[in-house]
Amino acid sequence: MKQIFTFALAACCFTLLLSGCVEKSKKFQDLQAQLDSLQAAKAEQDKEVDEVFAIINGIEDGLESIRESENIISVQTNKDGLNVTSSKKEQIMNDINIIQQALNSYQEQLTKLEKENKYQSAQYKKRLASLQKQLEKQSQTIATLEQELAQKNVIIAEQKQQISELGNKVSSLSSDVQNLSTQSEALKSQVASQDEEINTVYYVVGTKSELKESGVLSGGSLFKAAKISDKTNKENFVRVDRRVITEINTNSSKAKLLSTHDSSSYKMVIENGETMIQITDSKLFWEKTKYLVIQVW
Repeated sequence: MKQIFTFALAACCFTLLLSGCVEKSKKFQDLQAQLDSLQAAKAEQDKEVDEVFAIINGIEDGLESIRESENIISVQTNKDGLNVTSSKKEQIMNDINIIQQALNSYQEQLTKLEKENKYQSAQYKKRLASLQKQLEKQSQTIATLEQELAQKNVIIAEQKQQISELGNKVSSLSSDVQNLSTQSEALKSQVASQDEEINTVYYVVGTKSELKESGVLSGGSLFKAAKISDKTNKENFVRVDRRVITEINTNSSKAKLLSTHDSSSYKMVIENGETMIQITDSKLFWEKTKYLVIQVW
């Protein structure tokens, strides 16, 4: 047993001695240096790979945000149609410019990665190609939005011009309507005046002497009857509307008509001891003269 222990101890000492000799040899030191260099290079490569994929991930996240922003802008422009306010239109243009700047930045980063061409893996190249297609698609979408806004600006400008022209036409029509309204009022006033004049009639009631004194009757003698003067003043008569007047009270028991009127168009009745002239056909009654002269006694 003691011999076995002694043998093991000797073997261990030999191994340690041999190991120390190898570590001190130049070949081992060269290999160790190469290993350290490879490990450092690998660490640097891993760092670069992490940076590259961090850029790629950042571009992908940015494109996703841009897609959401484009959808919002598209919804706003479609929802508002041509009713886009100046402030909202300015905000949309600012958003589009910001998106365009971001796309340009992503394109520069992607172009730089493609030119460096450090990594040849199919998966890496596939991701770069996919990002390139997405960038082109988003750029096309932005271009379409800018074109739509430009078209709307043209349409809005045309509509403003049409509205301005319509405004001028409306102003002109309003002026015409005002003139026509003024003319219409003047015409109505003229017609009303003419209508009043046409339907205005006159009557006077008085004794023979009163009628002669007022100038309604003229001439007359013992053998000649007085006649209605053609120079009588209208102020001596009562002015009435023939469409309204249907009855005249003479305030006397006896009365006769000196003016000429169709006998079938009126009748004379006694009411409470006073003679009343009742007009039964206004048009026929006033047909021959507009002046009614009634003599009482």
